[in-house]
Amino acid sequence: SDMTSLTIDPSIPYFSVDMVMAIMNLPISLYGPIADSILCIETDFFTLDEEVEGKYYFIPQVESCQKLLTSLGFVDSGSN
Repeated sequence: SDMTSLTIDPSIPYFSVDMVMAIMNLPISLYGPIADSILCIETDFFTLDEEVEGKYYFIPQVESCQKLLTSLGFVDSGSN
C-alpha cells in the first residue's frame, strides 16, 4: 500500500490445488471479455528458520485491478 497510496483490505483467500489451467480458468473467464491481460503478483513465503515452498498469486477483482494499475502509473486515470 506504500507504493500505491491505497488502503488494501485483504479478504480470506481462496485455496486451490490443481493443474495451472484448471486454477486459472476462473480469472480467465472473468477478465477475458474485458481485457487481453491480467495483473498477477507472485511471491514466496519464508521465515527466519525455514522456507515454505509454494506460490501465492494475487489476482484482484476487475474494478480493483483498474484502480491498482492507475495508482501504479500503468493506466492513465482519465481512461476507462
